Amino acid sequence: MSRKEDIQSKYSEMRYGEKVGVLTFLGALLTMFTFLITNYFTLPLGDMARQSNVICAIFDPFVLTVALPITALAAALAFPFAYFCLKERNVFNCSLFISSISVVSVVTLTLNEIFIFKAIPIILVILFACLLLCKFLPVSFFRESTIIKKNNESSDKFKDNEGNGH
Repeated sequence: MSRKEDIQSKYSEMRYGEKVGVLTFLGALLTMFTFLITNYFTLPLGDMARQSNVICAIFDPFVLTVALPITALAAALAFPFAYFCLKERNVFNCSLFISSISVVSVVTLTLNEIFIFKAIPIILVILFACLLLCKFLPVSFFRESTIIKKNNESSDKFKDNEGNGH
C-alpha cells in the first residue's frame, strides 16, 4: 500500500466529528499563516520584523505565543457551527472551498490595510457565510457522494457478514 493510499484509508476511517475537527483546526492554521505571511510583506521596510526572513518572523516565539491560542480558540468556536453545516456534506470539498475563500479574504483585507481588529470579524462573517453556503446550496460539489455512501454501506455489510461467520 502506497503512502497516499494509506492516508486516504485513514481519512475514510475517521468519524465525521473527527474529520470536521481536524479540518476546522487546519483551516484555522491556514488562515493564521496566510495572515502572518501577508502581514509580513505589508510591513514597512524599516520595520524590525522585516530585518529577518519571513520564516523567522512567522515562527518567532512571541508571534506564535499570541497567534496559536487565538487560532485554537477560533477553531474551537467554529467547530460546532461547522459540525452542523457540514453534516451530510462532502467535508473535504467544502473545506477546499472555505479554505480558498479564507486565503483570498485574508490577503485582500490585509493588503487593503484594514486594521486587524476590523479584519478578524469580517473574516469570521465571511467564513460562517461560506459554511452556510455549503449547507444550503444544492450544488453537487458540496453534497456527499452517493458512491461513497454505497461503498460505506457495502463495507459495513461485509464487516457484519464477516463477524457472523459467513
